[in-house]
Amino acid sequence: LDPSLLFLSKNENDYDNGMGTLVLKRVLSMGNSAATAGTTTPSSSATTQRLKSNCEINGVPVTLKTLKTIAGPLVVVIDAAVAATALSKPTSRMAIIDTAVPPEILVYARTTKMDYGDCRKRRESLEQELANRVLPLSFSSSTGAGSSDDPSNHSDEDLELLQHWIEELDDFEAQIARFCDSIQPDSGADAVFSDVIFALTEASWASSGENEDISSSLYSNLLEFRDAIKSLDEQIGQAYSACQSLGSLSVPDSAATALQKARNSLYDAVGMSTDGPVSNAAEKVHDLLNTIESDLEECVRAIEDDHKGLVQVLERARSSVDLSIEEIDQIIVDWNMLARKHGISPYVLPTCHKSLRSELDGNVEARQLLPEALEKEKSALARFEVACEHLTKARKYVANTLSLSVTNRLPSLGMDTSAFDARLMPEVRKCTDLSAYGPGSGLGLDGIDFLLLHDQEESISAERMPSPMEGNKNYMNHSERGGKVDVVASAGEKARILLAIETELPGSIGASCGSSRSTSEATYSTIGCPPVAVLYDEIDAHVGGRAAVSLANMLADQTRQKPGSSRGREQVISITHSPSVAAIADLHLVVQRVSHPNLQIGTSQVLAGSVDGQERRQELARMASGDLATDEAEIFADALIREGIKQRNLEA
Repeated sequence: LDPSLLFLSKNENDYDNGMGTLVLKRVLSMGNSAATAGTTTPSSSATTQRLKSNCEINGVPVTLKTLKTIAGPLVVVIDAAVAATALSKPTSRMAIIDTAVPPEILVYARTTKMDYGDCRKRRESLEQELANRVLPLSFSSSTGAGSSDDPSNHSDEDLELLQHWIEELDDFEAQIARFCDSIQPDSGADAVFSDVIFALTEASWASSGENEDISSSLYSNLLEFRDAIKSLDEQIGQAYSACQSLGSLSVPDSAATALQKARNSLYDAVGMSTDGPVSNAAEKVHDLLNTIESDLEECVRAIEDDHKGLVQVLERARSSVDLSIEEIDQIIVDWNMLARKHGISPYVLPTCHKSLRSELDGNVEARQLLPEALEKEKSALARFEVACEHLTKARKYVANTLSLSVTNRLPSLGMDTSAFDARLMPEVRKCTDLSAYGPGSGLGLDGIDFLLLHDQEESISAERMPSPMEGNKNYMNHSERGGKVDVVASAGEKARILLAIETELPGSIGASCGSSRSTSEATYSTIGCPPVAVLYDEIDAHVGGRAAVSLANMLADQTRQKPGSSRGREQVISITHSPSVAAIADLHLVVQRVSHPNLQIGTSQVLAGSVDGQERRQELARMASGDLATDEAEIFADALIREGIKQRNLEA
């Protein structure tokens, strides 16, 4: 979104603070669109009605998604049940407190947290790289502890030995490369065998050992290749054995030998008879034996001689590797001997080769960069600790101020003997804990509980509450009882406390409901910018009597401009069934579902419109008593309207 849009409507009536005017507009209209092909039924029309949105920001057309992105932080919807549930989440409670923390403190804490996380991740990455170096045990012991960390400490004999090892491994690397290049995969080979050859030819000495998965290393692929070649040789032997078992007369138990024996036995069974039933029966058997013999010969040719026969396919696959199993075994033996020589696993021999090169060249980059990374991490940690300390102090001030102001409002909400305590628990974790700087972690080191305390003997006065500048004190005494708000408070008490908090900290409840994202992931573009409109969804659902009247007055308080504030009044929209709340509103809208004889069966119509004068009086009476005592209810409605006018005059 082009930021210049904010200044397109700027005029002399705007606030004189160097900022522009933001005018958001969305026009809804019903339009007709052609029915989707194939969906029209005899009972449906050819066109359907669709709800269309035309969105603008300062007169410039934008998409609905863009409008929602801009308007989202400015218009907050508060569902009483959802907000009450959010109080049980530590992140939601802290989000309420953070709405009143100075924006520069939150931004600085977030920035230093990200910086420390990045610096720590960099240092750990370098240390892991150094830990993954594989050096021969003989080299480490011969050079002495710690001397291998600096090539300048190596003696001439050490360097000569190092050079010899590297040259030896260079020659072996070249041998492995020639071995892999000599393998030519056969496109017609079995898929499993082709995969083994492909994995070996794609693996390289240089990349082997770069990750912790030894199953993908060059040595592991070489072992699998050796097993595949051995298995292929055995398959070829078994194919030839099948040919011998079928058609060789030299094999005593072959099918051809058995067939010849059957012929000889048949001749003996016929004897001297040349005509008659015996001869005819024998002739039929001979014909069948001839068929069997022909099929056997065809079967042998299919296995041995045919281009697509089993033996030919296996032989072609084997010919792609012009090495005997003994030669492959010798390469593996040489590999293992070099690994044993250096006292390491054969899987990490290529990594050892790379580490030896780095030692000889003095080019271990991680070792050179580690001191600087440690110093940066130390500085970042110090800044992060200072930021968290400032954040804790600011949160403590907000928590104490909120405790005092909410407690002062509770008597008017029918909670005369109760007190609210936003109790901060500083430094429940350390800056170096993963839960303080890691992905998805909250901001700062603190925890907070919202407590509802009840005094059985006397009302709790403001004098007994800690002042905003004092630390969090546990002001419960032996006569007080209570606990966490989300545990001990009723649904009505939660609703009243939530509204009292929102009145003192505009936008805080909306922030708590949207705190599923961690503070580290949240955008800070709206820090210190409370919403311009709040919609309460039945915030008074569990409240009645005097408490309902006080709740209505508190909703009205939110629309008054705060002393010393340059911001305009907030707009409050309340979905309610309480006549006390409806009567104090500047505008009364009625939403109702009605049936109409002209509508299709199973459908209804929703009407929304404002009421005033006599219509408002009747609607308030209906809200108060339904259809009972309508005359008395209208008298009560008149009293509510007079009280609402009085409250609105106070606002003015």
